[in-house]
Amino acid sequence: MYSCSKHRKNSISALELNEKIIESVKEVLSQISADTIKKITLKAVNNQIKELNKQSDETFFQLESLCIKFSILFAPTDEFKTTKRLQVQIEQVREQLSNTQTHIASLQLLKEEIQLIIERVEHGLQHLCEKDYHDLAELLIANIHVQEDYVLFDYYLIDLLNETEDVSYVVNE
Repeated sequence: MYSCSKHRKNSISALELNEKIIESVKEVLSQISADTIKKITLKAVNNQIKELNKQSDETFFQLESLCIKFSILFAPTDEFKTTKRLQVQIEQVREQLSNTQTHIASLQLLKEEIQLIIERVEHGLQHLCEKDYHDLAELLIANIHVQEDYVLFDYYLIDLLNETEDVSYVVNE
């Protein structure tokens, strides 16, 4: 049994929820245009990756500069008083660089997931098996709300739907 996280009394069998998920994903995929996904979503992700790569390069140069400065100022006899501040700055910049690179990797993964959605939409729904629908559901569905007489699905790419309808897809029980 699956229960709504907010309303424990509202529940649905796993088999029935599985059917509702597949039905909902089919409906939403039939309304999404692959060209729209490419134009809007991929463009936004690519722009973000480009901007983060630029930021990463700048941060790397800043880190390199700090390391050179540290090397020049380091003297074993000064008990690290002069270089202690630089060490802290170097660690902060390293952490910033690491966070930026992690964000870039996450966006690259998102880009691959978007490509998968585009591929599925372009090839049509008739060739998809149940596992494909579950994989797509993981990528598309942001949240599921189980009510007494219906299941409500919140989708990530709802703005890309061809029809301007409700922002959630409802499946009545």
